[in-house]
Order: sequence, then C-alpha cells, then structure tokens
Amino acid sequence: MPLSAISQGDRQSEPAVGRPHDGADLVSEVPHDRFNINNFYDSDPSKTGAVRNRCGGFMDKILSLDAEFFGLFPAHAARIDPQQHLTLEATYMKL
Repeated sequence: MPLSAISQGDRQSEPAVGRPHDGADLVSEVPHDRFNINNFYDSDPSKTGAVRNRCGGFMDKILSLDAEFFGLFPAHAARIDPQQHLTLEATYMKL
C-alpha cells in the first residue's frame, strides 16, 4: 500500500521537491545543516542516547523564515522552533 504525507504549509508543492506518486524517494540522510549524524549514530541497540538510523524525511529550507514579513525581530525569529515557522506560514497561506 503506497503511503504519502501532506506537509504543513504546502511546502511539498515546490517544483524542486519530488512527490511520492511520481516515484521520488523523499528519504535522505540527515542534512548537515541539521546536525552531524556521525556524532549521534550507533547501530548497537543496547547503547542508550544514540540514533539508530541515519535517514529520514526532511524538508528543505526549514530554518528560513521571513521575520520582517511576520513582524518579528531577527534575533527572535532565529530562536523560534521550525515547527512554529511552518505553522505561521501555513496559517498565512490559508487566510
């Protein structure tokens, strides 16, 4: 059974991003701008505090937010969780 996820804010509609129904593989290794996977990965299941897989589904440009557009100070915007970025963008697009 095929499985597809619809992302918050319709970011998946960007032309550079593949779509599962087009046969695109949207799973990749953890991007370097997120964190260094080599510092956390360990295949030993008995080791605590380690990440067991090196791959996942990641959105591009997740850390970008137009702070000025949303009336935020840049320093504040830099500290906002990426999920809040997505919520702001999705809410604006749906208004």
